[in-house]
Amino acid sequence: MLRTQADVEKFWTEICHPLGWARHDLWFVIVGADRCPLPLVQDVRDRPPEVEPDLVHNLVDVWRRVREELVPDGTIAVLLCRPGSAAVSADDRAWAGAITAEAAAAGVPLEVIHVASDEAITPLPLDAVA
Repeated sequence: MLRTQADVEKFWTEICHPLGWARHDLWFVIVGADRCPLPLVQDVRDRPPEVEPDLVHNLVDVWRRVREELVPDGTIAVLLCRPGSAAVSADDRAWAGAITAEAAAAGVPLEVIHVASDEAITPLPLDAVA
């Protein structure tokens, strides 16, 4: 069950080890009203390092439709994956900010977004994204 940000971080840690990324990806999972993640983690392979607004819009639109049709009380857990150090980058913040803003506009609730680097999985709380 994913009740807290620490639970979400542990979830990503368990499915992402060993760490090490050859490209930029984005992983997401739907979290049901019972706080259990659905058993299917989806990924967007080779996402560009810089934010692409159309990609963010389309992705959030899919999440909105999934919630409306299948999991109305669900939330979305997002993991931004990339090679490099654990230090949160401006691109990480830009992606998290774009996703957060688009999801808020679409009424799609998110879990705390996390970044997976070659060294660690790091949460990006809303105050770090703004």
